[in-house]
Amino acid sequence: MNQSDLIAAVSESTDLTKADVKKVLDGIKSGIISCVASGGKITLPDLGTFDEKVSQPRTGRNPRTGDELQIEGYKSVKFKPSKNLKRPL
Repeated sequence: MNQSDLIAAVSESTDLTKADVKKVLDGIKSGIISCVASGGKITLPDLGTFDEKVSQPRTGRNPRTGDELQIEGYKSVKFKPSKNLKRPL
């Protein structure tokens, strides 16, 4: 399912137009991005938690030459699904 499919599905299950659903979805995305970028954490019951992940700088190896190289640290977003989304195989 892509964003257009999601917008259409939400529009069908609610009384909102596709344009209104797109505005709401864009607002949710920008809220999550700004909160996590500022070091915050967002928990959505029955869905999961968005949190910041920090990877520290480290020394790696070039697999072709074996030379050591420095890998820069970075920040990214991790998502931990709620129990409702986890299912046994």
